[in-house]
Amino acid sequence: ILRHLFSVDWEKLAAPAGLIAWLNRYHQGEPIPPLLAEHWLTKVAPLNAAYRAWPLAEWLHSREAFQTFVTQEWQGFVAGQTEKHLGETKPVYQLAFAADAQLQDTLPQLVRSGAVRPVTLAEADPLPAWARPGVRVSTADFIQKRADALLAMLAESAEDWSALRWMQWQAVAQLWAELTTLRHHPQPHLTEAQQTAYARQQAQLDNHFATWLASRYAPLAGQRLPHPHQLFHVPHWMAYERRQSAGNKVALLVMDGLSLAAWHVIASAWRQRHLDWQWQESSVLAQVPSLTAVSRQALVSGERPYHFADTITHNRQEKQQWLTFWARENVPDSACAYARLKLDADAPPPDVLSSSRVQALCLIYNGIDEMVHGATQGLTGVFATLSTWLHGEGGKQLELALAELLARGYTVYLTSDHGHTEAWGMGQPAEGVTVQTRSKRARIYRDYNAALAVQAAFPQTRLWASQRVLPDDMWVLLPEGGDGRRLAFAPKGERVVTHGGITLDEMVVPLVRLTR
Repeated sequence: ILRHLFSVDWEKLAAPAGLIAWLNRYHQGEPIPPLLAEHWLTKVAPLNAAYRAWPLAEWLHSREAFQTFVTQEWQGFVAGQTEKHLGETKPVYQLAFAADAQLQDTLPQLVRSGAVRPVTLAEADPLPAWARPGVRVSTADFIQKRADALLAMLAESAEDWSALRWMQWQAVAQLWAELTTLRHHPQPHLTEAQQTAYARQQAQLDNHFATWLASRYAPLAGQRLPHPHQLFHVPHWMAYERRQSAGNKVALLVMDGLSLAAWHVIASAWRQRHLDWQWQESSVLAQVPSLTAVSRQALVSGERPYHFADTITHNRQEKQQWLTFWARENVPDSACAYARLKLDADAPPPDVLSSSRVQALCLIYNGIDEMVHGATQGLTGVFATLSTWLHGEGGKQLELALAELLARGYTVYLTSDHGHTEAWGMGQPAEGVTVQTRSKRARIYRDYNAALAVQAAFPQTRLWASQRVLPDDMWVLLPEGGDGRRLAFAPKGERVVTHGGITLDEMVVPLVRLTR
């Protein structure tokens, strides 16, 4: 099984370069089952004496840990080649980039997958030719090369969209999120050809992902363990892991409106600042429609939207829903807490952060969503604001809150209720009281004929029905795309940053398990 499904060749794994190349390919596919992972570790460890000191289990189970190691080794090699060591012995690194030709040949693949983050240099002349893929001489040069690599990887995935499974869509979503951060970098660096390729790729992704989601959304709703697939599975996963660890304290941090692309920016900064934080990253599907009242309520309650039809248009019952879920797990109300994080400089941290009685904590942070809805310059403006926030008081206080939770022994589960996207107005329906919820990317109806009437006036829309995840008497009208742009129920031609639809950017959100 290891040989045929995971391309394991023990002879090649005996060389460090072969092991690194295999791990790099492995982390772009589906995870190895626990029994096979244990066998892999048993067989690999004795193959090379150097492996005894290497955290192979951590690298196998954590893409982030593996990529951090390889990047640090590469940075060490570059520093050794370009910095002067006055009378000092150069530090020794575990990956012999200078002497290992096989490792040198693997470097372009490591850079392409993101396992090696290129080092910025004033000039690349001191380095041999084989090392050039791992360095950059300017931000614009790096962004353009990285965008080309991401577009190429997305094109490879597009060879058979219909055959992709959820694990593969998650990988596509990660590639697309990184490309989106480059496309909307506050300083424009992509060429005109890359901008055109981005728009073309977006239109293809939207079409194929919507088709895939229509057929797989309901079946995935029934698969909540051992890995969550939709947001309402997350509390069940937390409870399952809590039982496995004899009742450790758990905290759910909901960063309202956090997209995969925004998380890519935040995580990059946090990893550099907090070397003692351990990350287990994946992603999960938001609920359809990807609105706060639907998705966050499902996340906090652990219920399909089908089961909270009476409150589906608001979030006023979230605290009680959180308590009710944990009561079913035999955690009393006195050991549960729900709070909204206010991270202004003058606002004191919630008391629940320091409470010794709380075993199951839910924290809601609205700062990202406020950036999104306050954006006037599209997604580029959102990323500019996000960068300022990361280095300002709000970002620092959120990090302090997380550090406090980790210091108090919590396992923190960080996620979002939905992502966000940039869209352009196509006009607004005037349907009066027949619509239940008016959002720019989703409108909810309880009357099927009313939904059809609006769709007839706005043909560039998709009608989404229950699938036994939404209430049976609910229909959602979702704008699609036109002229290479995503559309919204907004004044014609107006640019908005919003959510509610079923694109990768709105539907696939980060799910991070954080410990020390």
